[in-house]
Amino acid sequence: LQNNPVLADVSSDQQQTGLETDITVDRDTASRLGLVMSQIDNTLYDAFGQRQVSTIYSAINQYHVVMEVDPRYWQDPSILRDLYVSTAGASPSGVATTNAVAGTVTHSAGVPAPGSSPANSTQAANVAGEEARNAQTNALANTGRQGTSAGAAVSTTQETMVPLAAFSHFAPGHTPLAVNHQDQFVASTISFNLQPGASLSDVIPEIEKAMKVLNTPATIRGSLQGTARLFRESLANEFLLIPAAIAAVYIVLGILYESFMHPITILSTLFSAGVGAIIALLFFHTEFTIITMIGVFLLIGIVKKNAILMIDFALGAERTE
Repeated sequence: LQNNPVLADVSSDQQQTGLETDITVDRDTASRLGLVMSQIDNTLYDAFGQRQVSTIYSAINQYHVVMEVDPRYWQDPSILRDLYVSTAGASPSGVATTNAVAGTVTHSAGVPAPGSSPANSTQAANVAGEEARNAQTNALANTGRQGTSAGAAVSTTQETMVPLAAFSHFAPGHTPLAVNHQDQFVASTISFNLQPGASLSDVIPEIEKAMKVLNTPATIRGSLQGTARLFRESLANEFLLIPAAIAAVYIVLGILYESFMHPITILSTLFSAGVGAIIALLFFHTEFTIITMIGVFLLIGIVKKNAILMIDFALGAERTE
């Protein structure tokens, strides 16, 4: 469009100069290391996606707990080389015995079973109590974290951690600084001015031709906005408005003169006024724009007023004779 001779000052509101870091994952290497894409996605989301991991409830309010990397590390893409992905990627597989939560109840020895010694009964009761307590602790710690990349912090099982840089590489890229919308759809606005001597009637076909040359997919559509949209809508409704206006004028004049012939006499002047306006436009090589159309309507109004005065004068002379 910038090279089109009828357009000037073509610009777009797209801002594609934003910086981003693209991560390319070697899926074969990741598979050999026992990783899947969901684990990698969850790790990145844990670090930079502000994942909600819990909710703190107070007497009058509730607060969402968000997990993320310290914001000071967001400024440098090199932090990606320090990220590690867990090959487990699920809830903890071990039993926690060292990080008991505060407020747990210590189990005491119970009544020994018949035929068993008190020492064996006490040890069995403690083991069963610890297992039940740790199972409950892990369940609470993993509440709302089913999608995270690692299990609860109370797990004592050592998981295998793989550096993100071992199966992926990073490259700088560009991204939009802002995504504009129109009617809830992603949109990009192209603004333009007209060259001297050009009109919207010349520009609209050129824009439609450019859309066809680009072979845009069916999901992308273009539409006119602002003055160009009003111009197209006015032309689309013109073929309906003109006959409707003529019919309305005929009805009003028919009621005024109480005759079927006098309104036709007055409206017959419209043809001569329209033909005269078209001849004048062709003679002076003037484009038919919105301003020109308004001038034609004013000319038709003046001619019709003269016709009405002539009919009134003729009817007045007929009554006096």
